[in-house]
Amino acid sequence: MMMSYCALRAGRGLLGCILFLGLLPCSHASELRRYETGYESISKISFDLYKALDAKKRAHLTPVPLLAEKVVTPYLQATLYFDGTNSWQAVTISSGFINFITYLSHAKALEGSQSGLLDNYVTTLAQSRDSLPQLRPIANNESWSFDTMNHQVSHFNQIVGDMIAIEMAHHYLGHYQKYEAQLKSGTVPINSLLTPKEWHEAVMKGARNALDCGISVEGFCLMLQTLEKMKSRPDW
Repeated sequence: MMMSYCALRAGRGLLGCILFLGLLPCSHASELRRYETGYESISKISFDLYKALDAKKRAHLTPVPLLAEKVVTPYLQATLYFDGTNSWQAVTISSGFINFITYLSHAKALEGSQSGLLDNYVTTLAQSRDSLPQLRPIANNESWSFDTMNHQVSHFNQIVGDMIAIEMAHHYLGHYQKYEAQLKSGTVPINSLLTPKEWHEAVMKGARNALDCGISVEGFCLMLQTLEKMKSRPDW
């Protein structure tokens, strides 16, 4: 019920807005080492989602996402993977997208102790043009405390789990196959092609898959709410 409310409220176009995000500059690499969230944790979540699907749905699906580490324009998208002989259904995730979710989940974790941090970060995101802005919490022990980072990890896992599950659903529901010709270029987000019915179906199936793995929909709602708050959105 919660997922249906969030999905209908945000609309299918909102998720497509996150598909093109700026890559975090290398100068911030030292900051990222302070986070436990990253591709390794995403792979574990994805593998759990994969195992929770019935054998028919996962027959041609890769269990973990492909990492587009060097892609300048980051994204999260249902894609295809060729191993030289066979073609596999896959989900591709970029380093820039991982950085974005890392910062967003940290801002949410500090919402109670640093009033306005989340809204200010969303405003900064909306105004940014060429790169993903760094989150700048108040420099105190609370910002990186054990409890804060536990909450950061929780929000991160929820967002990533729901969104990967939805991208997987596009494969076993036949959406990727239907729009394959347009998607092969790698520049068109699948959400810009889906009908409202297809969008809702993928969200609901993905949410069910995530819930079967103990992943709450709250993080995904946070993502949609974040996009709703942006009066204008960057051309990422």
